[in-house]
Amino acid sequence: MGTRAPEAPELAQAIAAAWPADRPRLALRALRSCGSTMDVARAWHREGAVRAAVVALEQTAGRGRLGRRFVSPRGGLYVTAILPAPARLDLAFRLGFAAAVAARDAVRAAAGETVEFDWPNDLVGDRGKVGGILSELVTGTGSRPPAVLVGVGLNAGPDPRAVEPGSAGPAAPLARAGAIDLARLAAELLAGLDALADVGERDGRWRFVLQCVEASMRRTAGEPVALRAPDGRRIAGRVAGLAWDGSLRLAGPDGRERLVRYGEVERMES
Repeated sequence: MGTRAPEAPELAQAIAAAWPADRPRLALRALRSCGSTMDVARAWHREGAVRAAVVALEQTAGRGRLGRRFVSPRGGLYVTAILPAPARLDLAFRLGFAAAVAARDAVRAAAGETVEFDWPNDLVGDRGKVGGILSELVTGTGSRPPAVLVGVGLNAGPDPRAVEPGSAGPAAPLARAGAIDLARLAAELLAGLDALADVGERDGRWRFVLQCVEASMRRTAGEPVALRAPDGRRIAGRVAGLAWDGSLRLAGPDGRERLVRYGEVERMES
């Protein structure tokens, strides 16, 4: 796997001890620091890993959507799960939404806090963005099946703006940062995500996940929003919920709905 990142055996032991007793465990690599848990997981998948996870307390080259740098200071929790890809690879995106549900539940269980989902991939607390989600489909070769790498970053440590002002990534720590049991947070997150890993195979499970995400959305139905499409176009409307394919449903001034599959929230309209 190239240069080995420093292992954190004490973290691995603590996660194992905190793992919910009724949930099957994932193979685990716990690291003090690494460039990117996504990169470590990708290399591990090439060696045959599946139903496995990489957990780190710091990333020095974390990435968000569209290759943007994701500031990942020490004291946060950065994980990537390696999960089996669904038979229909076009449904792999569902695992990113499953991660939002797992993160919501894990933060509630381990920190007693509520986080909301800000489409398309942000986790938001009372004071701003506290985390993000990134999922990537990796192809299989030979006897190695394809997999989905699902990354979640949660800031439970210092305010990232103090570490690197103006950078992308979480804009605020969880309210109880410094008092959160990171091992329990990791165990709850990974066990919860694994429990939803068949979301690409079962429409009933996907319906449940979609309903949970809609109920957790920061921007509620009827709220005005402006988005910037990948081609630079500005799209404005009122939130109408999520479509079956995870697109954001936007109602225009004429009442007609449009679906936005990709885009960045630009700002809220007055």
